Amino acid sequence: MEKTAASRSDTQAAFSEGSRFGSERSKVTASAGRRETELLKHTTGFGDCHECRNLVETIAQAERDLRCVQRAVSLMATFTVLATVGFGYGLALQENFPHGPFRFVAWFIAALGLTSLISLVIFAALWLAYRGKLIGLLLECRRLVTKLLEVRQAELSREPLASESTGRHSSSP
Repeated sequence: MEKTAASRSDTQAAFSEGSRFGSERSKVTASAGRRETELLKHTTGFGDCHECRNLVETIAQAERDLRCVQRAVSLMATFTVLATVGFGYGLALQENFPHGPFRFVAWFIAALGLTSLISLVIFAALWLAYRGKLIGLLLECRRLVTKLLEVRQAELSREPLASESTGRHSSSP
């Protein structure tokens, strides 16, 4: 009996530890994308051009829009699940639910479920559109950062050559 309780607690500890690592992996993946975006925005900030500032502002706005739509998708998914559960509860536990004395309640739950499902589909499509826009902006940001780094590298590679060439000319006479 004690052995069973001990093995059960070990299993529960291992399961909770495994699920904790699973959630940490998803946080790491999500935070890796966020870190990459922040690095790109920070690196773009080194360029003192109007294009860089506009791109950083546009990325920030696209991220805000994406978070807003994600919240709307979550809310509509919650309403859809609640309406489905409510309608299922009424069908399972009430005799003649859609046609009986609770006809208005059944109609209201069905209307709530249908409208939240339609809204969920629309918000999911909007989320995909905003996500595509953000990915396009991040690709543009990568292009701009690459261009800035190439210019910076060219400037740095020219500076030592100029000092070496002047140093050689001054030491040869």
